[in-house]
Amino acid sequence: MRRYRRYHLALILLLLTTTVGAQQVPKTKVSDRAPILIENVRPWDAGDSAAETVNVLISNGNIEQVSTDRIEPPTDAIDVDGEGRFIVGRLTVGEKANVIVMDKNPSADLTMLTDPNGLFLVVRDGQIESGEFSEAMLAKAEPTLRTVDPTRFRVIRVKKDPWYAYRSKRFNARFFAAALLDRTSFDSSDKLESQVGDLNAFDSGEVRTIRFGVGGLFKVFDKDFAYTVAASEEAFEQDFDSRNDRELKWINWDLGTQVFGANLRIGKQTEVFSHDRQFLLVDQPFMERAMGVSALTPSRNTGISLQNNALGDRLHWSAGAYFDMFGDRDEPLEDHKQYMTRISGLPYVSADEEALVHLGLGYRYEDTDSGVLRFKTNPEAFFSPAFADTGEFPASNASSVDIELGLKQGPFWMISEYIRTDVDSNSFDDPTFAGFHVSGTWALTGEQRGYDRNKGLFDKLIPMQSVQSGGVGAWELVVRYSELDLSDGLVEGGDMSRMSIGVNWWPNRAFKGTIQYGAIDLDRFGVSSSSNVIQVRGALLLGF
Repeated sequence: MRRYRRYHLALILLLLTTTVGAQQVPKTKVSDRAPILIENVRPWDAGDSAAETVNVLISNGNIEQVSTDRIEPPTDAIDVDGEGRFIVGRLTVGEKANVIVMDKNPSADLTMLTDPNGLFLVVRDGQIESGEFSEAMLAKAEPTLRTVDPTRFRVIRVKKDPWYAYRSKRFNARFFAAALLDRTSFDSSDKLESQVGDLNAFDSGEVRTIRFGVGGLFKVFDKDFAYTVAASEEAFEQDFDSRNDRELKWINWDLGTQVFGANLRIGKQTEVFSHDRQFLLVDQPFMERAMGVSALTPSRNTGISLQNNALGDRLHWSAGAYFDMFGDRDEPLEDHKQYMTRISGLPYVSADEEALVHLGLGYRYEDTDSGVLRFKTNPEAFFSPAFADTGEFPASNASSVDIELGLKQGPFWMISEYIRTDVDSNSFDDPTFAGFHVSGTWALTGEQRGYDRNKGLFDKLIPMQSVQSGGVGAWELVVRYSELDLSDGLVEGGDMSRMSIGVNWWPNRAFKGTIQYGAIDLDRFGVSSSSNVIQVRGALLLGF
């Protein structure tokens, strides 16, 4: 814990500086969702039930256009056909979009305004309402006007399914795929090679992973079930060194439904612990997760999870129990049992949600049936040996605490996370391991990362104008400092830190380009070394 303690004060100062700086950023009027075109709806007037149908375009969170003539939908717009339904709300151009689309004329029965069963679509602050409420509406929606985002377990309505989606009255599916192509180049020293070995073999361009799968909803006895099945050409749990292990692996297979209003999932899934671990890799601003998260939390596990919202969706809670029932983890970590819970909330949200503060707290307990633990990770470069590694050592259990702090102000975003793991190992003096990171991003083109209240997680960055529509896509500057300490008690796993800076570019939703530079410091085996790494990635995305 020697080097780690020196950065406590630096972390606090950086968080305070970021908080103060965020308050000085001028507000922008930028939606963090795609434009929405609502066609063929009748503005409700209590005295006239035969109003002429109009088309309404919502962009940047505001009503942009209301016309009886056809409106050409912008690129990447969500196009909803109201089919003559009634739209309730102010349709003043330039104002914030807060409208609902109803199946029937409210004039016939004003109680419909408070009855969710009569609602077809809800747009709040320029965004399609999602989560439990929309899932409850699913049974009332037209089969031709629904699809599912399986990666986030929420429902949206669209006019036309993309070619990679299928739907029917009782079953729908959405296929997704991602290919990550990486190039890694190390600048190392003789000292580093004495700690981790020769890195020349890792200076190459390779396929980071090819992942594909399908997710969606099906109905049994009028109850909706969500499912996800995904595989990877190269998927790792904790064994980041197995470069020859390239067989196809099933990384996700789970089934979900709602139980008493909460989302229940059973199967192989991401553990409900740590914001960084649950944040989809393709949506993250960095090429890899922070080293503390990679070393101290597993990727996926088999078990059951339950999560829901409270306090007007400003508080999110989740709990999980995982038992590795089908031997997904490698020896000697198989058959361990894990129990965890996480609570996150929004203590502050501005009226337009362009500024918010996220806080999270998680606890994880692992019972080691095998009596052995091991923690290791690479320096946030996938094609690399493990720089920090405790090796296998005897342990009966481990307890982890996770603390999260996130801030958003328009196109500026900051997220930090601290994880501490206390291990019960009498023969190795009960070591404590810890890691943290502080990450900041700035969308130069004005986009904002959204916030998914139904998961308590920040969301992806979506370009406002793709290159196909004459724009420049989305450009984002990113910076991160991360640190990991795996040396304590009689365990000498190493102390490691990395300072990263990079640029992301989304020309459209289907492609992401990244270039990052990292400066790495490592203390291990009584040797201190420094190294540099440059990483480049091209990501091809379908259905994300």
